[in-house]
Amino acid sequence: MEKDYVQRTPAENMVYRHVALGGTFDRFHRGHEMLIEKAVELGDFVTIGITTDRFSGKDVEPFETRKNAVEEYLNRSKNKGYRIAVLEDPFGPAVSDDTMDALVISEETFDRGVELNSLRRKRGLPELELVKLPMVNAEDGRPISSSRIRQGEIDRTGCLIKKG
Repeated sequence: MEKDYVQRTPAENMVYRHVALGGTFDRFHRGHEMLIEKAVELGDFVTIGITTDRFSGKDVEPFETRKNAVEEYLNRSKNKGYRIAVLEDPFGPAVSDDTMDALVISEETFDRGVELNSLRRKRGLPELELVKLPMVNAEDGRPISSSRIRQGEIDRTGCLIKKG
């Protein structure tokens, strides 16, 4: 039977030693910022995994562009320390790093976090606390996403792009 996970609320300001976060970070946007902000808020140290070009698929910005956007944002934030990990698979170092104790994820990727914890258990590692954040909505009430930005529907802050 799978463990039930609960979403942490901002009032629960528990600080973890090492928080992980992973993604593609294509068309770096407000949703990405919120995930990073939460990881930095909760962790003494943060590992951010960024998918490689090969693993990301087509129509995604080059790895260096995505990595630079994440690093620029981190350098403007109040981060306490971070590293960038290159992701060649869905889990990266989080599947084997015994120093990690939490994973910040979105609603959209929550099932992947549950799968990661299953793999960690099989390896004899403690499960990560899953800190699930809601999707950040654009001004039309639908989630901000890299694909919507790529298609020209919204900008990186979620404002609708007027066509005509």
